[in-house]
Amino acid sequence: MMVLAFTTIGCKDNYAISIEDVSAQYIRTNGYVEGRKYPITTIISSKRDLEQYCELYQDTYDLTIFRDAINVYTNDFFVGNFLAVVILQEGSGSIGHKVERIETNGDIIICRLIPSIQTADMAVWNIIIELDNIFRVGRFRVKFIDKALY
Repeated sequence: MMVLAFTTIGCKDNYAISIEDVSAQYIRTNGYVEGRKYPITTIISSKRDLEQYCELYQDTYDLTIFRDAINVYTNDFFVGNFLAVVILQEGSGSIGHKVERIETNGDIIICRLIPSIQTADMAVWNIIIELDNIFRVGRFRVKFIDKALY
């Protein structure tokens, strides 16, 4: 198990957003594209951006549950907020995820929850992260922490 030590300082101090401040949905969408590099991070700033995201990936991933999940994001939501959508691919559907925090430099820290016994199915996940516009940065980058669940 890799352990990453950190101190979370409140958002108004302009350091890191703690998990209590981050709302995320984890949606398995599956699909496979040979040679595609993961993770893929997309910033969505409007309802139209969200529709275009679905159009872009509708033939690649199963977006049935994803489309149901995004119904909560109205034009009113995007007045003061945006979404960071992270697409991940895993070698096992048994591996779970938890967004630990978002750092002000744009690092999205995701904990990979790895069980001792896994299935042998490939899995693709869309993680929808809700963020306030005050946390918008020029670039987001995903970093992983692996946590063994033994």
